[in-house]
Amino acid sequence: DAWVSYAAERPALVRVYLREIASGGAGFDPAISNHSDKLFGLLAETLREGEQAGLFGPVHPMHLVSTFVGPTFFFIGVLPSRGMDPTFDPLSPDRFAAHRADVLANVRRLLRSPRTTKRPSRPKRIR
Repeated sequence: DAWVSYAAERPALVRVYLREIASGGAGFDPAISNHSDKLFGLLAETLREGEQAGLFGPVHPMHLVSTFVGPTFFFIGVLPSRGMDPTFDPLSPDRFAAHRADVLANVRRLLRSPRTTKRPSRPKRIR
């Protein structure tokens, strides 16, 4: 949630990051890469610990990152520039709230532990 909010507050940063990725990352500032690597390491460690504790199901950190970074970058940095719908503002409160809810639902789904995802039993039909 914090990362999605961070990106929304800095749409120019999203566009710069996308441009750097599209160019193969040759212009990436080493400090940014170092910072990103540290964050990714922390995420990987948190996922490992959560899985060992039975809080999370097994998920590769890259898979998890791609579920919130990619859609958010596309939503903020690409859709507005495509001009398909000039009235579409991804950062309007309602639209961004819907995006955030979708992204977080996907992250939660990926993190589910087999021990914590028992489906509730179906109610019996009354005839």
